[in-house]
Amino acid sequence: MKIIKILKREEEVDQLSYILWTWPGPILLAFLLFLGTEQGDRFMGKYLMDMSGALLAVAFLVFLLMLIFVIFLSGRRFVMFQQSGYLALLMLLIPGYFIIWVYLAFRKDLYYLKESRENNEKRMHHVVDVRESSMKKYWLIILGVLLLFGAACDKEKEIENYNSYLQTPRYSEAQKRAEIGNLFYETEEKIGIHTSFGVFLYDVEEEKMLTAFDLNVEKAFGEGVLSETRLSSDEKGIYLFGFTHEKTIDDYHYYYEIASGSLYKKSGKAEEKDLFPLPDQDRQAFTTTNWTAEDLAYYPVGSLDPIYPLKGVQ
Repeated sequence: MKIIKILKREEEVDQLSYILWTWPGPILLAFLLFLGTEQGDRFMGKYLMDMSGALLAVAFLVFLLMLIFVIFLSGRRFVMFQQSGYLALLMLLIPGYFIIWVYLAFRKDLYYLKESRENNEKRMHHVVDVRESSMKKYWLIILGVLLLFGAACDKEKEIENYNSYLQTPRYSEAQKRAEIGNLFYETEEKIGIHTSFGVFLYDVEEEKMLTAFDLNVEKAFGEGVLSETRLSSDEKGIYLFGFTHEKTIDDYHYYYEIASGSLYKKSGKAEEKDLFPLPDQDRQAFTTTNWTAEDLAYYPVGSLDPIYPLKGVQ
């Protein structure tokens, strides 16, 4: 095959071969960029969340190998045009990838191919030593940049937030709810309330709201999914899980950081040791008369005096 001869450096990378063997690269990169958009998040939640970790790892490896392959052929093509092969390393930058690919794919090369073939025999002995030395440096640079690129991706993945899934509590929707609310956290000082219109952390002693937000469940988990809320064992965050009447979504969940007000997506299930124990779910802790948010009354354990955590919110 011609590609084997190209890889063995017996032939130059002509225009047709370059396009034929590298066109999946730009398409794959464009698809990855699409996954970073809001529409891409929905696509992933609908089609890709059921993929196993091993399959995702294989897909990432294929992308890296394709990236190395395209950079290698691009470097060879730059050299044929009597330019530095190191220019291909600019393809590690996303805008540079597309610009360089279009430039190399559509630049005419008949003159350079002819010249390369005529001069090939004359410079072969000298070039072999130079190329071996250059390619060692070339691959070392590629390897180093890819390692940095991978580390940066991991770091970005760690800090990536999903704040676009957060919204202000929909107090006006309170009267439409079918259930009063769920008490997911309770101490003598603070309580956590989960309703269909928002999630709230309230300081009972100081009579002030600590956190109030609502999760767009459809964006976060998909259509027809409900959410469950738990406080973290260190009381610094709130876990949000998705479930339907048929199953619990175990592939991923969300973590709301109270201090920063940021929402993060985490893979897998949260371990029970990471969750603050639930209060007694059989106790009727809330009452309401007109189902407005302000009218939500909370009764501490052993007390008949109501507290109105959402009073004054409308």
